[in-house]
Amino acid sequence: MRILVLNAGSSSLKFQLIDTDGDAIASSRDRRLARGVVERIGGQAIVTLQSADDLPAKSTASIRDHAAAVEHLLAWLTSTDSGVEIDSIAQIEAVGHRVVHGGERFTHSTRIDDTVRRELEDLIELAPLHNPHNLRGIAAARAALG
Repeated sequence: MRILVLNAGSSSLKFQLIDTDGDAIASSRDRRLARGVVERIGGQAIVTLQSADDLPAKSTASIRDHAAAVEHLLAWLTSTDSGVEIDSIAQIEAVGHRVVHGGERFTHSTRIDDTVRRELEDLIELAPLHNPHNLRGIAAARAALG
């Protein structure tokens, strides 16, 4: 199972693509396929991308928002240039996103549906500098991956 893990900040998007399954999780044998960060979202961004154990590659790209950052990294992940073992975004089976503060209700991993998203919006005051950006990252992943 390939899982895309995101962490959206105010002007950045960090990511990892992990290959795992129940046995790998139980024995801590997850395999990182790629990782990177898009910094300075909203203009000429600095993009650092790295597949498996390769050296990180830095470049710049005009990236206007978190949705464009997600699209950029998905295009790279599915390109032959990346060296990552996926041909299409359909091979990404799940997405995880770090949320800074989930209040008392969200203390563990939780599937985010429309109800949970609305509840997280109601909790923005608990982490006003972080949660709005986290929600933008979640929205961007949903728009790109369904």
